[in-house]
This record gives sequence, structure tokens and C-alpha cells, in this order.
Amino acid sequence: MSSRQTIIAAMAALLVTPAAAQDVTLSWGATLTSNYMSRGATQSDNKPAFQPWAEVGLHGFYAGIWASNVRFPGDPDRDRVEIDLYAGYRFDLGGASFDVGYERYIYNRSGDCCGELYGRVDIEAGSGGAFGGISFDPGDGFRIADANVGVRMMLIEPLSGSAQIGRSYGSNYGNIGVSYAIMPNAEIDLRYHRGTDNRLVASVGVSF
Repeated sequence: MSSRQTIIAAMAALLVTPAAAQDVTLSWGATLTSNYMSRGATQSDNKPAFQPWAEVGLHGFYAGIWASNVRFPGDPDRDRVEIDLYAGYRFDLGGASFDVGYERYIYNRSGDCCGELYGRVDIEAGSGGAFGGISFDPGDGFRIADANVGVRMMLIEPLSGSAQIGRSYGSNYGNIGVSYAIMPNAEIDLRYHRGTDNRLVASVGVSF
């Protein structure tokens, strides 16, 4: 079974029995951004991107799908759509929230690209907190694909700020910005990214 089939099977397994289905949660949303930035590099050739997502969960286990339009300069395959399939488990321990899982990257022309195992942690502290994560590339001898840490804090409600630094495949990156909660399930984010590409990015996202 391929990695993509494994993730799809995990999503279906959450709905295997009627009893389990009663406890299943469904969340979804979308983000409209002026530039799809990932680890300090543009994935949309500095153009806007629309990024819908959906996720199912059951007792801490989850599986989901995320998508975005892309545009890579010099891409011979002319990929225009990225689809990420992911699955994992979230849990709380000692005042911290943990998240471990696997994500697979698929493109409309070049197809099934690659995947990463990830681990993330989020720690609440007063009106702010700290977060971090690490990803490994199983296709490259479990090389560290990304490692990052960050902090966030409430400035003047509903305005919050956050900053992050990281390193991915030998390149350093970082971002700093502010988020404004329009309503409980919607926010506007303005963020400066520094890395391979240095850009100011505006985004608006909703979740349900």
C-alpha cells in the first residue's frame, strides 16, 4: 500500500463503525493569501493563493486534506495545484499539547512527490505561549527536513502577535506578524517572511 493510500485508509477508518461515527468531528475552512509562503520561500511565484482544507477527527486521531494553487519558476512540469494528505494523533501532556503525524505532498502534473513525518508541541503561558516542531524526510534517510520554534502573545485583544524562526534543508528562515480576530472563527494576518524570499504577506482565514 502506498503512503497516499495509507492516509486515505486512515481517513476512512475513522468512520468504520456507527458507534465511532457518533464521536467523529468534522472541521473545515479556507485561507486567501497574497502569497503562498512556506519556510521562507514563495510557492506561488509571489502571487495570491486560495487554500481550502477539511479534517475529520476521532478521540485525538485525525486525518485531513489541504490544497493550494502553486506556481514554481522554472518548473518543467508546470504544476499548478498542490494537495496535501495528512494523518496523525494529538494529545495533551503536562500542560503541553503534542501532535505527531505524517503528511504527503501531491501535485497535479508531477504527481506524488514526497512526504514528511512530523512532531509538534504547543505550550500555553499566560496570555501567550511557545511552539515548535520538527519534520523528517523518510525518502532521504530520515534527514531533518525542517526544525522551528516560535512564540506568540496577546497584544490588545483581539490583536495578537507571533514570531518564528526555523531551518529547512540548510536554509534559515523566519517570520513575524500580527493577527486580528474578526470573529471567533475568522482572522486577518499580516506577516513579514524572511528567507529565500523576503516578503510582506496578508491573509484572511475562516474555520468551521
